[in-house]
Amino acid sequence: MLANQHSPLESAASRDASATVCRDVTVVIAAWRADGTIGRAVASALAQPEAAEVVVVDDASGDDGATLAAARAADDGTGRLIVLALEKVFDISASRKLFNWFFGLYNAGVVLTAGMLMVHGSLTVLGEESNKMIAGIAGLGHMLITAGMIVFFLALRRAVLRHSEAREPAPVH
Repeated sequence: MLANQHSPLESAASRDASATVCRDVTVVIAAWRADGTIGRAVASALAQPEAAEVVVVDDASGDDGATLAAARAADDGTGRLIVLALEKVFDISASRKLFNWFFGLYNAGVVLTAGMLMVHGSLTVLGEESNKMIAGIAGLGHMLITAGMIVFFLALRRAVLRHSEAREPAPVH
């Protein structure tokens, strides 16, 4: 281990106090009917010195905004909390075909990437070297996640256009 590196087991309190903390982590919290727990989760995430932003995504909780209100109540005022209620506002899943493609691609990519992360980590812990095949499969997982996000933004675009057309007043003659 190099002199300026810290052991993963070393506590943050024992590190050099003059070290600058770099805020470069985005924390994403998926919430569904989480009004009883989301405040504690948001406060904990915002308390982490590395957290550049905390994004709460409400997945159509159906609790009349209680989850969103609890998340906002835990805001520390630093401007790092972002609360999204895309399904509630835009009804993205109304485009069933696009939404199902997004859901399948994204989750398959997450499972594949996480699986390869575990394989790579296990090999590292065992002192064995990982190979290019594992990196390639993990890369395929990342490609599936990217494809899923592209489909998600297509579904979001369709939902936003549908939402804006529904709100547009009829022309007056």
